[in-house]
Amino acid sequence: MKNKIKKGILSTLIENQVIKRSLEYSQEKFDHIKLYLNPSQDFMCARKAYFNLNHPRNFQKNTINAKDFTFEEEFAKEQGNDVHRFLQQVFVDSNISILNEFTLEDEDLKIRARFDSIVEINKQLYLVEIKSVKERVMEYIMNNGNSDMEHVKQIHIYFLLIDKNKDREPLKSILNGKKVDNAILLYVNKNNQSLLEFAVRKNNTMINDLKQYVKSVWDHYNQKNIPELQFQANSPECLYRCQYYDKCHPKHIKATVKLSDRDVWGSSVASQMFDSPRWG
Repeated sequence: MKNKIKKGILSTLIENQVIKRSLEYSQEKFDHIKLYLNPSQDFMCARKAYFNLNHPRNFQKNTINAKDFTFEEEFAKEQGNDVHRFLQQVFVDSNISILNEFTLEDEDLKIRARFDSIVEINKQLYLVEIKSVKERVMEYIMNNGNSDMEHVKQIHIYFLLIDKNKDREPLKSILNGKKVDNAILLYVNKNNQSLLEFAVRKNNTMINDLKQYVKSVWDHYNQKNIPELQFQANSPECLYRCQYYDKCHPKHIKATVKLSDRDVWGSSVASQMFDSPRWG
């Protein structure tokens, strides 16, 4: 009979410390929190954005506790942050870095975002968005031949924020009148560190659609009116990308809902949120 493997002292210590750090950071952030939409979390689904805005953690500090975090998720975030820091240093060492890790806001639309990098290559400025993804996600992107629509929308929110803040410091001095109308979406495979990039050109129609989406979300929030259901119970957006599954699909048991191989990640459904052909 094989001996049962027990969790070691060091493993337990590491897990507890990672959770502790995440908890302390969240509580510290609460001290100066304001309600903003986050491009990486709130632009896939209006209902998810609405539930995020109404989450108790936004109003009561003592509702944030260690049970809100898992070691696996927090450790994965740290690994992703390490990848970002490494690549940003590569940009610096290559003399193409203009700006790394900066935050911009739009007080009118109540959007806040933290940017990865702006680089200059052949006298052209590019916004760089780094995505650290699992191998199955990288394979899906390569087979599909397109980047994830959610990431493209995220980049366009960044374009919007740059336009809003271009005459304010630090962007005013750094850009010096130059436009940022192009982006590079850089995927990093977590399993084998392979790279894949997509060029993204600024699309004003998409930006205008996103502005309307933002205004709609805030209207629903101010009127305390939950937005209509956008995705089916078996959609990847609900199964894999949202913590509010039970609120939207109370009659379904999440663990029993199956996805087809085609929807292993979600890009095939993500574009349904907007009239994507208008942006092509």
